[in-house]
Amino acid sequence: MEDKRARKTKKAIINAFAELMAEKNIQDISVKEIAEKADINRITFYNHYADIYDLFDKMQSQVLADFDEMIAVSDSHNYEETFEKIVKYLAENKVVCKLTMSAENSKLQTVLCELFLKKYNEISMYEDNVTEIKKSWNYLAVYNVYGTIALLSQWIMDDMEYPAEKIRDLLTSIDNCMDNAFYAVEE
Repeated sequence: MEDKRARKTKKAIINAFAELMAEKNIQDISVKEIAEKADINRITFYNHYADIYDLFDKMQSQVLADFDEMIAVSDSHNYEETFEKIVKYLAENKVVCKLTMSAENSKLQTVLCELFLKKYNEISMYEDNVTEIKKSWNYLAVYNVYGTIALLSQWIMDDMEYPAEKIRDLLTSIDNCMDNAFYAVEE
């Protein structure tokens, strides 16, 4: 377990990195710049990260691990509850999520789509008491999941100006509309 001081240092590094990423591309950022903005020395940076790309990868990995724990392992079979967790997490981790989801080389959106699709299918199978997802349902699920990720990404890029509760409600409403499409499509 990390001590409080190490967590505070990492947070300062991440915030400095986020500020710099808002101004320039990752390849144009130096460890020296991050250290100066974070009010640390370069050795402290290297105590936590091998380089800037390691910092970025670890940020993405942490977000993915958090989502994996929150979504894939969740016992909840309720979309609204799941959307509530997602929106709350994004709001609480705004800086990191904005940075990792907006980056051109981010693998985060792809992996989140995979996680969401797994959860979506899990809930659908539970609700309909089936052991396998119909092919047509899988296509609709992919459509819905990618739309969900796009909506959340846009919300993040807009600095979450729209209230979190309204985003959750919007996602739930869209999902409820998708239910009609699922049941209208026959194999």
